[in-house]
Amino acid sequence: MILGCREILHLWLKGGGATLDDAVIGITGIESQTDHVLGGSYKRFERGSEAEAREVEELGRFFDESFKRVVAELALHLDGR
Repeated sequence: MILGCREILHLWLKGGGATLDDAVIGITGIESQTDHVLGGSYKRFERGSEAEAREVEELGRFFDESFKRVVAELALHLDGR
């Protein structure tokens, strides 16, 4: 999910969009919140550790519905272009 958000944002920016465009603001929020929880530039977990895997799983459950909603909203936005 985190990597999916980053890929969507990367493609959005490559297409000339901004991270604060209404169509991707929810994706920006999910990506930044999950990155912050995982430690951002200060890594809270050893990469590939069991603790990191548990945290990623919990984040996935927490943001699952939001992620589905913002991706569906983005799809509707893009269909209307």
